Amino acid sequence: MPFARTSGSGHGYFPAPSSLWQNFSVEDRHLILHLLPSLPSLPLAYYHFASYRDPTSYFFNPLRAFERRYSSRRITEAEEFLRVAGTIDQPTRLQNGVPTICVGIATVRRRGEQYVGLTVASLLAGLTEAERASIFLNILIGNAEPSQHPIYSERWIETLPGRVLTYRQNDPDLERIKNGEEDGWYRNKTIYDYTRLLQDCYSTGAQYVAIIEDDTLAVKGWLPSVLQALDGVEQRTANGRWIYLRLFYVEDLLGWNSEE
Repeated sequence: MPFARTSGSGHGYFPAPSSLWQNFSVEDRHLILHLLPSLPSLPLAYYHFASYRDPTSYFFNPLRAFERRYSSRRITEAEEFLRVAGTIDQPTRLQNGVPTICVGIATVRRRGEQYVGLTVASLLAGLTEAERASIFLNILIGNAEPSQHPIYSERWIETLPGRVLTYRQNDPDLERIKNGEEDGWYRNKTIYDYTRLLQDCYSTGAQYVAIIEDDTLAVKGWLPSVLQALDGVEQRTANGRWIYLRLFYVEDLLGWNSEE
């Protein structure tokens, strides 16, 4: 064997570097000598390429990281889905009538563009009939006067959600909610929105509740990935309890690597 031999004692012996070097042709030796100075830079080149989207990395490059390549294509798919949403029937529910996941989205009117329609469409576009039946889509229009939200009169709001929640005029907290909208008290008002949404999702009997922001874009195939992740959590915590599974991290949420 050219690179090693085995003695009767069972120990492996390797030849001296000089004898290894002699196995290479003159051309190969020149090539190796030429490449040796560049070897230290190879790891740097790798991480420069592999870590440019990692906000915790020294090699993070926001100009490249925020290029909308897949996002642009997914937005187009969501827009196409919304165009035909008015003709889509509600899915046939599972035999027991209980969804696997209740997806809750709280939305209020934004000053500029409204993204919630794209969020809903990206969640639903591409799902199989069985996957769609396993989801209960719950939307809360958080404005005290729901008609102020542009989606209130859009066609898809009548066909895609399983339920659309609004604040009733006899709601005991309605005045506080109105005041919150007028004086910019949105941070505390969010507590009311998500409490209402969580309670209503809980009432569906769904095994899991997913709370999604109204400006989120879901990738194709998100549901099987989430269910697989949840299955992993269930297996790891078979004898314990857990509260939530974070679906993704935003670039300004640092310290996530220490979160358990």
